[in-house]
Amino acid sequence: MRPCGRSRAFPPTPCWCTPAALQQHTELGDQLLPWAVGLFVVAASQWAWFFFRNRRQASGTRSTDTRSTRTRVITVAIAVVAIVVAVATTVNVVQVGDSGARATWSSESGS
Repeated sequence: MRPCGRSRAFPPTPCWCTPAALQQHTELGDQLLPWAVGLFVVAASQWAWFFFRNRRQASGTRSTDTRSTRTRVITVAIAVVAIVVAVATTVNVVQVGDSGARATWSSESGS
């Protein structure tokens, strides 16, 4: 038997991943998609915010102090949300990778 994912042979040969470790890796991998979608949504909204804000400023419309303060608050809020979602997505990716490595190289062998 070989460790999972180590051979490019076709057809794939069985591996010695433990079912529990593989199940944990699969469950963690399933949790990654919502974080990736959330990261995309936050990045797209951040891009749209800066694109349209700069476009409005270039057109010559002057903003009052209230609008300027509101713009700063929204910019900071978007930046904080982007950082939080990026860190959470990164942590999730590391957890998925670690569980996959543990599933592959675990000393608990099914044979």
